[in-house]
Amino acid sequence: AAASDKIFALEGTLTGSIGVIMKFTNMSELYEKIGVQIETVKSGKFKDIGASNRSLTEAERKILQNTIDQVYESFIHDILKARKIKEETLRAYADGRVITGKKALEIGLVDEIGGFYDTVESLKKQIGMKDIDLYYYKEKENVLDNLLNGITELKSFFTADKGYKLYYLNDNL
Repeated sequence: AAASDKIFALEGTLTGSIGVIMKFTNMSELYEKIGVQIETVKSGKFKDIGASNRSLTEAERKILQNTIDQVYESFIHDILKARKIKEETLRAYADGRVITGKKALEIGLVDEIGGFYDTVESLKKQIGMKDIDLYYYKEKENVLDNLLNGITELKSFFTADKGYKLYYLNDNL
């Protein structure tokens, strides 16, 4: 979105999350417990970096952190190039945190508060058209998606009062 001409967000939109993350799961204790042994044949010292049967070595961690840092700086550079935001302001919020659309507008990550139809109206003004036709395409349904959606709905029915959920209703959509 950073490269867009104009970005809209609702006040309660959860946005931001600027950062880079890489996760690996170390399942070595589980593998040991259930009797799984992984044999590795590789072409280079780091070819199995992040393998689930062991912890990262310090050298691997250093390589991955360097990669993360490079991608992060590239991301920051792209945002600074495309958005009207000071670098110090961006870096203050580019630590992975989530912010609201309202805060994103204040600091320059979005241009306007609004939803889909506000975006359409802005586009119509920008291209000088009074009206445009909107077409809504429905995704093709498939059996697996329907099954998974049904399972998710069933799960949420039985666990509705467990945990925290964030809901935001907006009539301006």
